[in-house]
Amino acid sequence: APQEDANKTYVKADDTAPRNLDIDGSDILVPFVRTKADGAMDITVALTDTSGLFTLKNTTVSFAAGETTATAAVSYSYDNLDPAASYSIVVEITSGDISEYTADAFPITCRKAWQNLGTAQWYDDWWIGGPFEKQLIKAPDGTETYRLINPWDQESVTAGGLDFVEEVPYLEFFINED
Repeated sequence: APQEDANKTYVKADDTAPRNLDIDGSDILVPFVRTKADGAMDITVALTDTSGLFTLKNTTVSFAAGETTATAAVSYSYDNLDPAASYSIVVEITSGDISEYTADAFPITCRKAWQNLGTAQWYDDWWIGGPFEKQLIKAPDGTETYRLINPWDQESVTAGGLDFVEEVPYLEFFINED
């Protein structure tokens, strides 16, 4: 039976990584792994995207000396994504030693998710005070609907002198004027 050359360093897409993603505006990081960590190593990759909304940030993926993992970053225009659509992209290795026993391409299916706007300060003048740093996300449908993630966590509630009952996953609100 044929076998791999033990002296070569083979590269492949990390087939343990998720292939169905809810994307929130952050880059998509496509993971690659190599069989040996000796020395630094570069491979080249290409993107297949029929929608034209996704862009490979760099065609070179660099493995640092001593590292067996590296990623290719894919960016996209969050605002141009259709919340009802599903997008299929493929990131494929175009140079570098690939084993005949592993995949050289990594297909991904993406759907527009709530957009991560980062950290917001939130103050609750009804119960527990603040200010607190919380994640703020915006609805993918283009409306001015927002969610403050985990607004009343156990630490904040008990520090505010109240009895903690249960976490509230988010506080949803909308803005109906400028």
